[in-house]
Amino acid sequence: MSKYPNPINAMIAGLTLFGIFSSETALAAPGAPLTSFSKRLCNSNITTAPCDAMQPALPISFTVVSKIGYKKVNKLVIDFVSGACTGDGRADYISIESTPNGDTKKNPESGDNFSNNLFYFAPNQYIAPAGSNGVQVFSQAAKIYLNPGNTVTLEHDSAASGVQRCVAELNGHYDLR
Repeated sequence: MSKYPNPINAMIAGLTLFGIFSSETALAAPGAPLTSFSKRLCNSNITTAPCDAMQPALPISFTVVSKIGYKKVNKLVIDFVSGACTGDGRADYISIESTPNGDTKKNPESGDNFSNNLFYFAPNQYIAPAGSNGVQVFSQAAKIYLNPGNTVTLEHDSAASGVQRCVAELNGHYDLR
């Protein structure tokens, strides 16, 4: 018998511990069930390729739900955002915009000095020759906390004129009560 442990048994033990400490339920607060969330958004200024012509049609925005089944939604947490912008235009940034309860905040005495929260994502700066199609991709871990009733919209700017269609995949989870 060797004084060194069997490497296969050590690997199995390590993977078992990794599974225990990396599972969603191990990281959740006690009594806070998690439900996966995934949503694809699209923003296009290409008249011949609008987002609603895609299969399936993709929205530019959504409103965070307040209930899933009989459970109340405490928060929506977006953990990862990725996507791509295609066309002959170029974007400096892509953003996820959150508007509280679908309306702008108008009470400066509350300490809120904004009407919308913007979460910026930088696309790769691939520059195709002028007038030719190109693809700019983005991928980033995030921690975006959204309340029920918030309206979430995909936006992008135009650093170089032209048309572009941006599609973003938002992944995360609902914190339910």
